[in-house]
Amino acid sequence: VVSVVIALGYQIALSKFNLFVKLDKGLSGQSDRNVGLVNANREGLFSSIGMLAIYFAGVALGRHLFKRRESLWDAIRLLLEVLFVAVTAWLATLFSHFNIQVASRCFGNLSYIGWSIAHNVTVLAVIFAVEILCNTLSRIQMSHKMELPGDKILIVPGGCEACLSRDRVNGRGCLINAISNNQLLFFLLGNIVTGLVNLVVRHHVTPPTTTSMLVMILYLLIVNGSVTVLAVYRTTFKFW
Repeated sequence: VVSVVIALGYQIALSKFNLFVKLDKGLSGQSDRNVGLVNANREGLFSSIGMLAIYFAGVALGRHLFKRRESLWDAIRLLLEVLFVAVTAWLATLFSHFNIQVASRCFGNLSYIGWSIAHNVTVLAVIFAVEILCNTLSRIQMSHKMELPGDKILIVPGGCEACLSRDRVNGRGCLINAISNNQLLFFLLGNIVTGLVNLVVRHHVTPPTTTSMLVMILYLLIVNGSVTVLAVYRTTFKFW
């Protein structure tokens, strides 16, 4: 409710009280950014109102997501609720974008707020669906006690003791624990891979969407996969 009130109030100020024109042309009516500190940073200052609306929306969603759920059906029901929120947010964003004001990150308007919420909730829904699938496969695996040569249990993402036990280690999932065990290595590897991407990808030429997605997926697989493998073999790179 707080998020909706802030978002609608800010959008009314942008549309009905000419705040959009003042932010675009300058608070003094001049485009010169050297006229005062507030005028020089007007977009960032006022767009923080939109960011505040996004924050409160995230808080409300988080309170609902992190309620304890005991069964698989409870998790599936939650997934459906998250998908409903995502679809509703996308529809509201499209309506606002085409009928009220074009989405603008610079001004943090209603369309941008809706897009941010819709995008992030969609990502959460996908991650949650994968987590449900992995945990289900893990439980099936454990129930059948599938073993590999060398008496090694088949490893399925989400199938470690931290995920299968009722009380997770520090209340966190597998990937977070894997990153926590090798935080410095994760950070350094991320920087190295980022540097490689900067060397390979031309920044002055916009790559196709498919290429961009492949680069991001490969980046995540390398960085997250490395610390996950180390966690499986209980290896930590620390010298202190």
